[in-house]
Formats: sequence, structure tokens, C-alpha cells
Amino acid sequence: MKQYTATIINGEIDSIELKEDLKRAEGVSVDITIERSGNKKRSVEQNARLWALYDKILKYYETNQKDFVVDLMTSVRAEITAEFIHEMMKQWWIGGKSTTKLSTEQMNKYMEALEEHFFHKYGVHLNESD
Repeated sequence: MKQYTATIINGEIDSIELKEDLKRAEGVSVDITIERSGNKKRSVEQNARLWALYDKILKYYETNQKDFVVDLMTSVRAEITAEFIHEMMKQWWIGGKSTTKLSTEQMNKYMEALEEHFFHKYGVHLNESD
């Protein structure tokens, strides 16, 4: 079984490979499913990238002790961990919704929002390698 990602423009498929495979399937019964790419659940790769972003956010908070979040956590005697960062960011950015429920498109927007926030507010580039 092969899967393709293609865009439909004016009723035409933009994938040459898909068009060629359809021609080769002439006279053969095939199952075709059309699904919007943005509706797919977030990928394992996206989840790994998200946790890498959380680790960078955690490092930022650990090295910037005057930040509001650090003050807040100190006042309630809680430890800042990647899991805490995960829960806090979910509340702030996606209303506490589980990231497992996000589509690939929603997950990308969530991670982009985190990156933009930390860059514009703190000058931190979350998307760069250490």
C-alpha cells in the first residue's frame, strides 16, 4: 500500500508520482481515501520537537532566576520541570487541551507560537540547535 500527499488545484492532482501510479492501475480496483492533511493527528516527530522546545524553555527559566514563572514557582515551593513547562504552556496557549488531540497543523501553530513568544519577549531562539 502506498500513501501520497498531494494538493488538488482546479480538480487536478499536483503529484506526478500519484498520477503515474493511477495510470498503471488502469483496470484494477483500488481504494482511495481523501483526507485533509491538516486533520492528521500530531506526529511522533512533532512530539519529540515539542519536548525539545520544552527543554530549551526549562533551560531559559533555570538561567533567568528573575523571571515571573521562577518567582511564582518559588513562592509555591514547586520545582520547574519539563512536565511543569508542558502543563503551563498548554494552559497558556491551547487552553489546557492535550497535545495528543492536536492535528499536525494545530501542533505546528502551537510550536510556532511558543517560538515566537520566547523570541519576542526574551530574545530566545527555541528553534536553533544548541
